[in-house]
Amino acid sequence: MGTLLIIRESFSLPFRGGEIWCEHLDGLSDRLDIVEEKFNRDLRAILRPSTSALIALDIYGTRLDQRVAGLIIEKLAAAGPKVRRMAIIGASRAVSRILKDSLKRERPRFAVRFVDGFELGKEWLIP
Repeated sequence: MGTLLIIRESFSLPFRGGEIWCEHLDGLSDRLDIVEEKFNRDLRAILRPSTSALIALDIYGTRLDQRVAGLIIEKLAAAGPKVRRMAIIGASRAVSRILKDSLKRERPRFAVRFVDGFELGKEWLIP
């Protein structure tokens, strides 16, 4: 019997007079097929002109591999000025290393910070 996965919807969150796009890829364990499919679907919303350029990427409880981490960073880096800042929330040490490698390779023009909680991420995105 498999583990029940809860796939949370991503959404825009008003905060301190601004708006943050909350990209929920959390709690998906090692189901990288679901992570990739959900991110690609959400990317359409992220790239809309009306969507915030501040992203809270929640990956707590999800084990990204090099390929999927690279895909996420590559596509966000390619978005140009559409992404200004990204808080990566809940990454394990192993996943943090993988994401940092992808960030070094892609060299995005947006600021990135790794944080432990959603509140810390929101406060860094909109001080």
